[in-house]
Amino acid sequence: MSDQAVIPFWVAPSRLEVEDAHRIAHAVARDGGGDRWQARAAAFDWVTGRQDTGPVTCRADGPSEAIARGEMLVADCVVADCTMAAEMWQRLGVPPAAPATNHRAWCDAVAGVLGWLLGTRRPPIRTPRRNPDGTVMTAAQLYAEKARGRHCLEPEDRAQLRIAADVEADVSRRLAVMASPVPASR
Repeated sequence: MSDQAVIPFWVAPSRLEVEDAHRIAHAVARDGGGDRWQARAAAFDWVTGRQDTGPVTCRADGPSEAIARGEMLVADCVVADCTMAAEMWQRLGVPPAAPATNHRAWCDAVAGVLGWLLGTRRPPIRTPRRNPDGTVMTAAQLYAEKARGRHCLEPEDRAQLRIAADVEADVSRRLAVMASPVPASR
């Protein structure tokens, strides 16, 4: 995956979070992660301009905020076994599009990514905890964050917080490796 993806202005999460999640989706999909991971990668590819057609409707226009919202709602309808009402399309101000797939797991994964990018859902992919400069947070930083605002911690509580911070730092380091940019091929 090239690092030249364009992240639209309407995307709610930070650029770094989106880049990390996009790379992780591709890494897991490449390593045999299955349909859900392929769907997540396709949703990121469409939003960032690396794929020309919507991941559920295969529509060739987009990915504007309204079209992304429509794509998410169509995906939700496939999961719920319903049809998106014409009034919803009118409210979005975009032409209706039918789903090109009825694969529920695919559509659920796409809806999760699009919902997160639109700022309406939780992150569908765990990403590394990073500092504002992009470096991965250390166990000490994560411990300080977890302990902040807690007064009079007992030694066993501090020990549990340190263990949790160590585990989270280790997971973040591994996720950061997965999210590392792929070197450009020559």
